[in-house]
Amino acid sequence: MESGAVARPCTSRCEFFRCGRRALLFREGRPWCGFVNEACDPSVCAYVTCMRGKLLANNKCGLTIKRVTVENTTPNDFKVDIKLRHRDLRKFGDDDLA
Repeated sequence: MESGAVARPCTSRCEFFRCGRRALLFREGRPWCGFVNEACDPSVCAYVTCMRGKLLANNKCGLTIKRVTVENTTPNDFKVDIKLRHRDLRKFGDDDLA
């Protein structure tokens, strides 16, 4: 994770959000936890799951962070040493293998 990237907290309105207790209800348009009979707060709930598997520590959403990858290898790093029989060399020719 790069230093400037800040993960946003998981929300119960996310399409990938699931309650591990299957207790998520919507009352008057607001998310409601039927297990504790209070408003759903994913930042403190222990049963929060993400269907995409992107839930980070402290119930932060991993989908809000842009992934940074660095290419460490180049095509020239791979050298292939091919040993062919004389008959196969005549078939392909030396110029094709150079």
